Parts: sequence; C-alpha cells; structure tokens
Amino acid sequence: MKYFLFIFIFLSLLIESALYPLPLSLIFAFMVSLHLNQKEASVIVFTEGLLLDLFSFRVFGTDSLIFLLLLVFLSLFRQKMHAGRALYRLILLFAACLIYSLFFYKIFSTGYIITAILSILGIFIYMERFFPVSLTDKRLSL
Repeated sequence: MKYFLFIFIFLSLLIESALYPLPLSLIFAFMVSLHLNQKEASVIVFTEGLLLDLFSFRVFGTDSLIFLLLLVFLSLFRQKMHAGRALYRLILLFAACLIYSLFFYKIFSTGYIITAILSILGIFIYMERFFPVSLTDKRLSL
C-alpha cells in the first residue's frame, strides 16, 4: 500500500508540474486525508506540497500550507458532519479543486471543468474501491 502512495505522489506531481495544470496533488491530498489517520496524512500531505513547490518553481511552502489547511478543514468536516456520504466529499473536492485552480493557474473554462470532474470521479472511484473510508458515524449536533 505504501508503494502505491509513493508512486501516485510521484505521478501526480509529474503530471501537474510538467504536463497539465490539473490539481492532481490536491485531489490526492484530499483522498489521503480521508483514508489515513491524521498523523500519517499530515506528513504525506506536507511532503507532497513541498515536492510540488520544488517541481513547479513556486514559492516554497505555499502548497504545503494549502494542503495542511485542507487537512484541518477536512478533520473539522469529519467531526461536524457525516462525512461517509460520497456526494458530500465529491462536492467538497470539486469546490477545493476549482478554488485551487483559480488561485494558482487562473483557469476557469468548460474544458477544464469537465477534465477536473472526470479526473476527480476516476480517482475517487479507484480510492473508494481499494482504500475504503473508515469513518465513525458523527453527525451534526445542535
């Protein structure tokens, strides 16, 4: 399982920094934060952000900070809402990808949105099949 994580990190960084500005590393950070515990996810997400900054020649630490903020937001999301529903996670992931793309790549076109939706669905289905989410049943309480 760990080998799969490292291979997927490398491929997502390579594709995002060299080939196509699709936030694959953000999608991967989102999925890792849902499927691993907080400590492992924070180390993987932080390292992935630093490597993406190095490969993309951006300000060092910006992606790491964004990915860690996403991790904190998702942990709050897990505590307050029932995060086991796939629709909630897909909507949140799509919104995060759009905001990230507008911030870093300044891209907002129909083709890009369709590509983002298809890649999110593909990665989401693959991760759900091979790495099921183990969440406790916590719902919003008043």
